[in-house]
Amino acid sequence: MYLPPGAVLSDDSCQFTLAILTDNPGIYVTEGESVICYGIRCDPHTLIFNQPVKINIPHSLLVVNPEQVKPDIVCRVWDSITNLPRTLRKQSSSSPDTPPYCRLYKKHLELYIDHCAEWWVLIPLEQQVIRQRLMCTPYVPDRIERGQEFAVNLQFRNDLPGNEAATQGESRQQSYHRCHRSVPFNVETKGGDVTITCHREGGEIESQIVSLRDLLAKISQCISIYVSPSEDDLNFAVITITLTQAGKLGISRSTAFVIRYTGRISYGPMFQFPSEQTDLTRILEEVKNSDLQSDIDIRTIAQTMDVNQFYDLGIALGFTIAELDRVEYMRFRDRQQATYDMLLAWRGRQSCNQAAKNTLITIIESFNSSSNDTTFPGLS
Repeated sequence: MYLPPGAVLSDDSCQFTLAILTDNPGIYVTEGESVICYGIRCDPHTLIFNQPVKINIPHSLLVVNPEQVKPDIVCRVWDSITNLPRTLRKQSSSSPDTPPYCRLYKKHLELYIDHCAEWWVLIPLEQQVIRQRLMCTPYVPDRIERGQEFAVNLQFRNDLPGNEAATQGESRQQSYHRCHRSVPFNVETKGGDVTITCHREGGEIESQIVSLRDLLAKISQCISIYVSPSEDDLNFAVITITLTQAGKLGISRSTAFVIRYTGRISYGPMFQFPSEQTDLTRILEEVKNSDLQSDIDIRTIAQTMDVNQFYDLGIALGFTIAELDRVEYMRFRDRQQATYDMLLAWRGRQSCNQAAKNTLITIIESFNSSSNDTTFPGLS
């Protein structure tokens, strides 16, 4: 946020706050529009700026000519007369000197305002917009009882900083954990609705259609896929989720993960699904105490790692998704063993053990960060 000189009179004394809004209360979004960024709220609502104030906000669009896009700007402010919020909607002006004004760039937008309120930016999709960047993350219950139906929660969210951390926090409160890395899914803004299909061991068990309008109008939403009880008496099952959008490009993405059942069977012990939050201090200790030359050291590190970080670690070490899928497949989807094989293969590519050790320490320390940076290829 940039507050220019003279925007607030020097003799005005007040506490100024700026908050990020992730929920969209009462803002009507039409079928041809998209919410591409967080809303922002400035308080106190009575404060008027003498000079336009600029706020930079990251967005989640893939746009051909961002400078040609002219957004709509929605302002919600509290009306002291009616004691109700009042909503005003305008198209962006042509100059930052005449707020409200919004200029779109490749990865962020600049919003110019002249008073405190709640502000939202809506993008008409016919204006140079090709796709919206979404991330899909599957979450499953911490405990899945054998013979009981359970829900896989697919969290769809705009690819915005901090959005995944908020989603993970909400899921932990509901006793759910992330069972696979977040998968990028770029929807065509002029395509059809998105079909979600769930398979278990190759057999389809449920299919749902998600409205494209809902995906574009909400910063995040949860879609629950219900998995019926399995007749098999196995400790685990392989779940495959496929996202498909009809359109010119026919976009389709699939992700597969293993769920492990809890509970007792007549011939086996109780199985507990490992916690998503592994003790990073212990992992770092193992790496720092190792020189990476011994296979035993590699196995110890692999056994300490969280199995849910297999793909995150592999991508950070330079492997492709296809390579990681192959490693996991060869180990019959045992990610603990797959992590060991992956670390062995990675160590074989390194010319200097000390440099490799430093790299591994840096990567593991980065897992303590709640946000993921995802790079998307440019538009052709």
